[in-house]
Amino acid sequence: MNKTNVIVFGSIFVVIGIFIFVIFTPFSSEKGNNKDVPFGEKRAGVWKTQTEARGAVEVSVRPENLSDDKNTEWTFLVSFDTHSEEVNDDVKNISVLRDSNGKEYMSREWKGDPPGGHHRNGILSFSPIVPRPDSISLVIKRFGEEKERSFVWDIKGR
Repeated sequence: MNKTNVIVFGSIFVVIGIFIFVIFTPFSSEKGNNKDVPFGEKRAGVWKTQTEARGAVEVSVRPENLSDDKNTEWTFLVSFDTHSEEVNDDVKNISVLRDSNGKEYMSREWKGDPPGGHHRNGILSFSPIVPRPDSISLVIKRFGEEKERSFVWDIKGR
């Protein structure tokens, strides 16, 4: 086999490999945070991210797990973004889960970035609410902000 044949066959194998990769790699049209999912709708196990930009800080929240299992904690992905101040909130202590009857539940744990910086991300966890309410609100009461931030999801029948 001469050098030209080796190059041709090598190129063919590379093209076939790329073709197989493209054909068998899962493709999703949904991007990162699923902002295209309508309010409160759950699609394929993913809840809609809700974002509120108020003042200098933008807060985004998405339920990660709202299991029916009473032994599995409920978790939320929470992020804080700003370019003008430090985000020093004690996320665990400024967050509550409110059910459709107005009862509030304290958060159990914050696993994420420590206080400080302009961008913080983490997982906020709660004990599951039993019996399961019609809706829930994750309420964040940031120090120095006049109004609480409330992120609401309809969970009835899910």
